[in-house]
Amino acid sequence: MPYTPSGFFCDRLIRERERRDGEGSLNKPLRFNGQDFTALRQECLQKKRQFEDDSFPATVESLGFKELGHKSSKVKNIVWKRPKVGRRIGGR
Repeated sequence: MPYTPSGFFCDRLIRERERRDGEGSLNKPLRFNGQDFTALRQECLQKKRQFEDDSFPATVESLGFKELGHKSSKVKNIVWKRPKVGRRIGGR
């Protein structure tokens, strides 16, 4: 039997329970870094500003290093696209 970290099974059970309870669906998205999608969306719509994610900024450095590093020819023509401010997701 291959070695699996002790937290693996616990994490798997938690994910399965969350899925069963609707977590991860469009109506109940999973949180990343404690971020509440619905609250963030509402705040951005009210303030008419785009969401800025500090953990994944819209810069070439977010793509990685080596093959997709900032000096790579593969990333020189990348244009970061953003939705218009105030545009509601899912037609809401």
